[in-house]
Amino acid sequence: MPQQCKKVCIGLSVTNARTTAALNLHATDLEVDVIKRLGDLTVINQIMAQLDKVLSQVMDNFAKEMETITELMRKIGEMGSQSLHTSKYITHNLNTMA
Repeated sequence: MPQQCKKVCIGLSVTNARTTAALNLHATDLEVDVIKRLGDLTVINQIMAQLDKVLSQVMDNFAKEMETITELMRKIGEMGSQSLHTSKYITHNLNTMA
């Protein structure tokens, strides 16, 4: 093989090696970026799942509190009704005694 051809082949080999190294480095950077983004998406999905769980708990607690308030209002109504009945009874007795 002539000397000139050997130099060209060596030059092409060096260029090819540099190109391959650059492409490998770029591919590694892309892989790292993709892994980071997938990790970010995983974190976002975990946060969304936690938010969904917390929201469900808040809604459940709200429903329970509304049941408690409804029961308290019913009891207040009963007490008011009993108080009115007692007042009428006392008034009737006072009027009878007078």
